[in-house]
Amino acid sequence: MSQLEELRKKAIRPTVPQRTDSFLSSESEPDSSRNISELPFRELETSESVSSSPSSLMNKATKKRQKGVRLDEEIADSLERFCLEEKITIETLIEAAWLEMQNNQKLGQRILKAAKARRQKRFKLGRLQAKKTELAALEAEIAKFSD
Repeated sequence: MSQLEELRKKAIRPTVPQRTDSFLSSESEPDSSRNISELPFRELETSESVSSSPSSLMNKATKKRQKGVRLDEEIADSLERFCLEEKITIETLIEAAWLEMQNNQKLGQRILKAAKARRQKRFKLGRLQAKKTELAALEAEIAKFSD
C-alpha cells in the first residue's frame, strides 16, 4: 500500500453523533454578556428545603466554571487544610463568604479594604520583579561589551 493511500485512510475519521441528552435547555443557559451587578441576589436554599429528585436539584443551582485562582502559597495551603478539616470545598467556602459579605455591609467593606491593600502590595512586588528582570538583562548586555 502506498503512503498516499495510508494518509487518505487516516484522513477519513469516524464522526461522533450530536448529543441530545443535554441537562440544560438552550433557553436556560446563562447569558454571559450580562453584568454581575444586574443579576438578582438570591441565597442558595438549605438542604432541608431541597427535594431529592435529580431533576429538581439540577434546576436549583447551576454552576459556572471560573478561571483558575492564584493564591499566596502559604494561604492556599492553609485554606486547603481548613477545608479538608471542615469537610467543605474551597468553592463552597467562597460562595458562603460572598453571601455573608453581601448581607453584612461592614464586613464587606473591611474585606474589600483588605483586598485592595493586598492587590496594591502584589502590584508593587510585580513592578519590583519586572525591574529586577530588566536590570539582569542590562547587566547581561554590559557583560557582552566588556568582554
